[in-house]
Amino acid sequence: MTRFDLIGSVVKLKSFAPVVDLQWADSLGEGGDLNLISNYIVTVELADHFEKVLESFTLKRHDKKALREGNIINTAIHPRAHIIRGQYGTGKSYFLLMVSALLESLENNRFFDELYNKFHMFDGIQFHMDSLHQSNTRYLVVRIDGVKNADIYFHDLIQKKVISKIQEVIGEADFYDNYGIAVRKLEEYKRDPIFAKLLEDALIDRVMSYDTLIERLKASKRQYIKKYREIIESITRHKIDEGFDSLEEFLCSASSYIKSKGYTGIVILFDEFSAYISSSIEDGRITTDLAAVQSLAQLTVPREE
Repeated sequence: MTRFDLIGSVVKLKSFAPVVDLQWADSLGEGGDLNLISNYIVTVELADHFEKVLESFTLKRHDKKALREGNIINTAIHPRAHIIRGQYGTGKSYFLLMVSALLESLENNRFFDELYNKFHMFDGIQFHMDSLHQSNTRYLVVRIDGVKNADIYFHDLIQKKVISKIQEVIGEADFYDNYGIAVRKLEEYKRDPIFAKLLEDALIDRVMSYDTLIERLKASKRQYIKKYREIIESITRHKIDEGFDSLEEFLCSASSYIKSKGYTGIVILFDEFSAYISSSIEDGRITTDLAAVQSLAQLTVPREE
C-alpha cells in the first residue's frame, strides 16, 4: 500500500444499521413491516428487564419469579416508572421500541401473535402478555424523542405529544392542551364582529398578525401563549381562567378523558432524555423543566384509590 492509498481500497467494513428511532414503531402494526421485531435479539438479561417493566402493568408475578421473590406485589410501593441507562449504541432505543410494540400489539392480533412468538423462550414475558391481552387492556402509548424536541419546554412537550396521540387514535377530539384551547378561543373571538375588531386593533398595536399568533400557538411556542393571554386580558379587563395550571392537572384530565374512550391509561416513553436535559441546561430552561419532570415523576408514585 502506498502512502496515498485510501483505507477504503484495502479494508472492507461490514455495513451496519443506524441508531434506532423510536418513531419507527409507527411502521409496525396492521400491514406494517415486522422486520424490526424479527431482527431483535432477546437475551436473558433483556428478558428480565422486559418482565420487570410488564410487571408494572399487570401487578402480577410469573410462577418462577414468585418462587424467588414471593407472589405478593405491594402495589403501594411497586414502581410504575423505569429509567434505562446505558452507553451509546447499547440498545436503549430499541428496547423502548419493543416495549411500545408490546403494549400497542394488544389491539392487533397479528401484531400480538408475532411478538408472542418472539418471546417463546421466555415464559415470564408471555405470562404478562397473556394477562394484558385477556383483560382487554388498551394503553395510549406516547413516544417522545428528546433530541428532536429539545427546544420545547418539558411541560409543553408532554401536553403536545399526548394531545397529538389522542388525535391520532381517536380522531378530532374535544380535549385540548393550553395551546389548543387558546387557538379555539381565538377562532371563537374572530367570529364575533365586535370582539374581532378589538382583537385586530390589539394585534396591530403589538405589530403582530392573527395568522402568526395562531401559527405560533399551534407550534407550542410558550412566549406566544403569554402574548395571547396578555392580549385577551387587555381587551376583557379580566384575568384569563382557562386551560391547565399544571402538568399534573393536565395529565389527570387526559387520563380521565382517554379512560372514557375505553383506554386503560397513558404510557409515556421518553427516548434520549439525557440529551433533552443537556439542551435544557444550555437553553436556560432547566429549573422550569425539572419542576415539570418532578410533577410527572410524582404521578407515577402509587397512590391509594
